[in-house]
Amino acid sequence: QEYTVEVTQNSVERTRMAGSLSGHLKGQINSIVSLGFADGYESFNIFSPDDKIYIVADAREPGEVMVKEIDPDKYGVSPQTGQPDFIPTR
Repeated sequence: QEYTVEVTQNSVERTRMAGSLSGHLKGQINSIVSLGFADGYESFNIFSPDDKIYIVADAREPGEVMVKEIDPDKYGVSPQTGQPDFIPTR
């Protein structure tokens, strides 16, 4: 699957080939897209609740990412306790 992104922030250090880009999916102002890279590693996130898209790509080896699609109905709730499996910050 390919997504078209409208970049709204660009923090690229061309001398180091490192940095980050962020924005949203084209035509989906309620979405969030972020991409970070350094030294051949990259990772990205695509979240678009209106389209039910929740994708995380974590860096592995240089030039490789591990892509995960998240089910928001199951993520964040421990199956054993039914309590959140994260620490709330509020």
